[in-house]
Amino acid sequence: MQKTILGAVLIVGLGFAVQAQDEKTQPRFVNAAEEFGLAQAAPGRIYLHDLNDDGYPDLIAQVPDSGKGPGNKGGVAQIYMNREGKDGGREFVLDEDLTLGHNGKFADDIRHASVFTIVGDVDNDNEPDLLRPAFQEAKDHKDFPDTGERAGIWLGDIKKGDVKFKQEPGNWAATEAHATCAAAFVDYDRDGNLDVFLGGWYVSYGVTYEGHVNRLYKGDGKGAFTDVTEQAGLLTAKAHGEANSSRPTYGVSVCDYNGDGWQDLVVANYGRQWNRLWHNNGDGTFKDVAPELGVDGDEIRHGKHPSWAGRADEPPFRANGNTFSIAPADFDNDGDIDLFCSEITHGWAGDSSDLSALLVNNGEEGGFKFTRLVEPFIRERADKNNWNQGDLMALWGDLDHDGLLDLVLASSAYPDNQRLRVFRQTPAHSFEDVTLGWGIDWDICGHIAMDDLDGDGDLDIVGMGDKRHSKMHEGSVIGVWRNDGAEGNWMRITLEGNKSKGSNRFAYGAKVWVTVGETTMLREVQSGAGHQGVAPSRTLHFGLGDAKEAHIRIEWPDKKLTVTEYKGVKPNRHLRIHQTKGIED
Repeated sequence: MQKTILGAVLIVGLGFAVQAQDEKTQPRFVNAAEEFGLAQAAPGRIYLHDLNDDGYPDLIAQVPDSGKGPGNKGGVAQIYMNREGKDGGREFVLDEDLTLGHNGKFADDIRHASVFTIVGDVDNDNEPDLLRPAFQEAKDHKDFPDTGERAGIWLGDIKKGDVKFKQEPGNWAATEAHATCAAAFVDYDRDGNLDVFLGGWYVSYGVTYEGHVNRLYKGDGKGAFTDVTEQAGLLTAKAHGEANSSRPTYGVSVCDYNGDGWQDLVVANYGRQWNRLWHNNGDGTFKDVAPELGVDGDEIRHGKHPSWAGRADEPPFRANGNTFSIAPADFDNDGDIDLFCSEITHGWAGDSSDLSALLVNNGEEGGFKFTRLVEPFIRERADKNNWNQGDLMALWGDLDHDGLLDLVLASSAYPDNQRLRVFRQTPAHSFEDVTLGWGIDWDICGHIAMDDLDGDGDLDIVGMGDKRHSKMHEGSVIGVWRNDGAEGNWMRITLEGNKSKGSNRFAYGAKVWVTVGETTMLREVQSGAGHQGVAPSRTLHFGLGDAKEAHIRIEWPDKKLTVTEYKGVKPNRHLRIHQTKGIED
C-alpha cells in the first residue's frame, strides 16, 4: 500500500518517510569540463574506465556518424586519457593513436558499424579489452542493409603506463547480422572466463515489432566466443506478440537479484513490450521470471489511449513500457538487489504506458517479488495531456557519503524540461530531487558516466548533452560535474580475481559488503546498467559518514564462491584487493 505525501512516497511496511537533508553534508557540483580539457569534445556516448591501471578513470567517447538508428549508425570511439595537468590537477588528453572504428589507426582495423563500447578482460591478463558490437538490421532493410560487418574485440596491452589495443579477428564473422543496441560482460557459468550477452534492436524498425534474438556468447578466456544462446535456454522466437517472442532490446544489465551466487540477466525492452529477467539456474541455463516477479511491466495493461489522442487501442503485448535501462543496486541496504527502470513515456499514450519506476526487491521472505514505486520520479507537467518523460538511463552512487545510494537520471530527446537529474536518498529511504540545489543545471542529457575523476574520493558525473535543445547527437557537448562538497569518509575498492582460483581477473560478478556500525552496504562488480553500454565503475565506491573503520567481506565469482574478509580497515583510501594477495593501497 502506498500514498503520496508532499511529492514523496510513504511506503507502509517498508519504513519510507520524508526527511530533510542536513545542509552540512550537501555536495556542490561545478561544471569543470574546460578544466578537465573536455569543453570541445562532442561525443554521442561516453564511458569511464581506468584503461592504463594508474588509478584514474579514462574516457571512451563514441563519436557518431550521421544517419538513422538508435542514436547513430556507427562511428569511431575516441579515447581520452586522464593525465596530470600542468597545474597539478587532472586533464583528459585525446590519444589519436587509440581511435577505434572508421578510419582507425590500426593496420588490421576494419570499418565498424558500432554504436557503443563495453570494457572487460576477455583474455584474463588483468588488462582492459574492448568489445564494439555491430549494428546491422535485416539484409533487405532500406537504411541499414547487412554489409557483413560484425562485432569486434580489441585486446588491451599496458606497458610503462600506456595502453595499446589490437583487434582480435575472433570468430564473429560466422554470426548472423545483429543490430546490437546493448551488451554486457558476464561470467554466467563461473568458469573464470568472461562471456558476453548482446541485446538486439528491431529487425526492421518501423516495419515489424520483432526484435533481433538476444545472444549469449561463451568466452574461451583468450578472446574468442561461441554462441550458446540455444543451449542456455535463451533462444526466442522470430515473431512478435507471444511470451517467447524476440523483442526490441534497448538495455542489458547483469546482477544477482536473489543472492544465490549466479549472475542473472536483466533485459529492458522497447515498443511497450514486456521486459525480461532471465534467472540463472546455475546449470548453464536460464528461465524468464519477469512476469511472476513483476519486472515485465506494471499492472495497468489495458492498452487504451485517451480519447483526445485519437489512437487505436494497443494489444496486450504493447501495453507496458519503452524501457531503455534497468539499473541494479541494493539502494536500501537490506542485502538484496533492487532495480530502477528508465522509461520513455508520452501523455498521449495513456496510463497503460509505464512510467520510470524503482522496483523494490521484497527479498527471500517475499519470494523476491518486486514492488513498483513511481511517485518520487514523476515530473511537474505544464500540459496535462501533451507531455513527455524521456528517461534513458540511470546510475547509482553515494554522492554525499552518507552511506545511502543516490540516483543519477539522464533524460533527453524532448523539449519539456528533460535534463540530468539527481535524486538524493534520505535516511528513511525516500527520494528528493536535489538537482538544482546541488548546482547541476544540464538540459537534454543523453548519456551518463560516473566515477572519481580527480582522485579526491568522491563521485563526479559526466553527462553527454546539448544545451541548445537540438536533436540528440547534433551539436553534442560534455558536462563534467565535479563534486566539490561531499563531506564524510569514504572507501573505494578495486578487485582483482585470481584465474588459478577460478575467478575472472576483473572480478565481474563479485560482491562486496562493507559494514560500519550497524549498517551493511552491498555492491556488485557489474559491467552494464542498461542502454548502449551505460555502466557503473568497476571500482566500487562507499560513503562511510563519520565511521573511523570498516569491515569488508568479499564473495569472489569462482565455482566455490570463495569469501575473504578484512576487519578494522581505515577509511579514505582507494584499496586494490587481490583474491590471494590481499589489500594493496
